[in-house]
Amino acid sequence: IEKGKVETVSYDSKTVGASRSMLVYTPPGYSKDKKYPVFFLLPGAGQNERTWTEANNGRANVILDNLIADHRIPPLVGIFVDPRTDPRDAATSMRMTDYAMSDSFTAFLAEDVLPLVRSRYRTSSDPGVTGILGASLGGLCAAYTAFTRPDLFGLCAAQSPSFWWNNDAMMTLIAGQPRRPVRFYLDTGTLRDAEEGARKM
Repeated sequence: IEKGKVETVSYDSKTVGASRSMLVYTPPGYSKDKKYPVFFLLPGAGQNERTWTEANNGRANVILDNLIADHRIPPLVGIFVDPRTDPRDAATSMRMTDYAMSDSFTAFLAEDVLPLVRSRYRTSSDPGVTGILGASLGGLCAAYTAFTRPDLFGLCAAQSPSFWWNNDAMMTLIAGQPRRPVRFYLDTGTLRDAEEGARKM
């Protein structure tokens, strides 16, 4: 099958005041004559953005290639967000603070990353085709981001999400607020990790 391309994009963030990087997946036949859906992927525990493309961690870019080739999803642009301020140093990961229902990280995605992506790549501004996916604490972050910014992210997938964080704070938040125009997908792993929280959600 045809394969998409993955490139590294480095940039300075105004909202978090540090340099960041991300991997950007563009689909086979990517054209500047059309606008594509866009999906943001947040890594889980101890991961970085390259984890998504490594052989022992799912190779999300290969999965996207195959789903597109099988016409199960439309061609899309994938954004693999890196929680580290220095891509060469795992100790600089801000995941434990950024992904913990952080308004500053939500602002980072909304005000830094998304505008940058839209300026460099042909992506739709329709929240109905703009999604965010995360695993573990990244799943909590994805859910929080979509729930608080449904004007930007209309699709959310949370895998083995850490809804237990801060005494079920995410579930408490959602229970006390009106429904949002967001389509949610939840799952947990075969070891039933995070299943209880996902079922409660």
